[in-house]
Amino acid sequence: MKLFDFLIVPVYRSGGTAIQVFLSAHPGIVVIPKADLDHCLEDHREEQLLEYFQDLMLANPDARVGLVQHKYIGEHDDLDGIAERLSKIVRKDGLVFLVRNQFDALLSGMNHRRIAQYCDYSFAKAGLFWPELVELGRGVRPFLDGVESASCEPAPSADRINVEDAFVSEEALDYVRYAAIQETYERHFSRPKIFDYDEILSADNRNAMQSLFETLRTDKDFYLPFFATPQAGMRHRFLSHNRMGVVSQDVPERTVVLKPATRNEFAVFGKGAPMGRIYDGYIRDLFTEELVLVTAPFEPSETAKRQVDAFLRGFLYPLWRKNYEIVRRVIDDFRSTNLSRDQKSLIKDGLASDAVRFLEMNPGLGNNWRASWGSP
Repeated sequence: MKLFDFLIVPVYRSGGTAIQVFLSAHPGIVVIPKADLDHCLEDHREEQLLEYFQDLMLANPDARVGLVQHKYIGEHDDLDGIAERLSKIVRKDGLVFLVRNQFDALLSGMNHRRIAQYCDYSFAKAGLFWPELVELGRGVRPFLDGVESASCEPAPSADRINVEDAFVSEEALDYVRYAAIQETYERHFSRPKIFDYDEILSADNRNAMQSLFETLRTDKDFYLPFFATPQAGMRHRFLSHNRMGVVSQDVPERTVVLKPATRNEFAVFGKGAPMGRIYDGYIRDLFTEELVLVTAPFEPSETAKRQVDAFLRGFLYPLWRKNYEIVRRVIDDFRSTNLSRDQKSLIKDGLASDAVRFLEMNPGLGNNWRASWGSP
């Protein structure tokens, strides 16, 4: 049986979603949906997952087919057992390790938990207007009225955020004990190729992604513009968590979601593949630098095109932008930009020996890692 070509292990808050989307855009790479791998590991069905994709791999011998891990990446997750099971379905030389500076990863995790507590990336849960279902065919005016009259008062954050989450837990530290995690995988795989989150997801560093393509033994010269990480990290979750039903006499009922029209920010993906196709291609021409509607494909009539055009221009885009700016201001007020001195001390005390060992194992890591841990 043919094995998967690669396994990318993005350690805690290290861009796994972005990497999956970017790799899926490469014509020579097929990435198995993260959710599918999660479910199979949970149910001990990873070998059935491999069997399911045999036909695809055999029919496309030049394609690189692999996995991006999502769950079960901490020391407390029976990591040795997980790594051993994965080694039975992935080539031994196919391991890629994606890591992020421990302090940045833990700060990102803390802010992610706070946003999830506040609204779970949902406009409706943040107290803003976001209808579950919109009926088209009534003209543009109701859409415009809906945007103008939409609530601008977000829910307060003070009573939703658990201040205890500002403390760094032992479980969180387990996720960033990189030396221990790497050693565990190396018991079952060959030595992994290490990639630094800050380099590979840099908007100005095309070479890092080329290096990853080369590691996966595929066309390294495939051009893939990069998204700006400060924008995409939060925005793509608001895109994917705010869906809307759309229906009319001319448009079959669809659940729609927005995604960017350009690769300056990565698209919202569900189960490793686009949630739908760009509406008949014409939206791309109208809104080349805007958000685009993603829905299940169907042949639109001219009436349906006009309805959807009015819906996008008059309602969905303005409402999304309005809500996002409102909720982002609230989040900016409670989101931390730096760890406190006590938090940094706790992290250093908990990870010092592991961090030193990790740097010794991977001398090629950049200077920012060594500066964080006081190494020359």
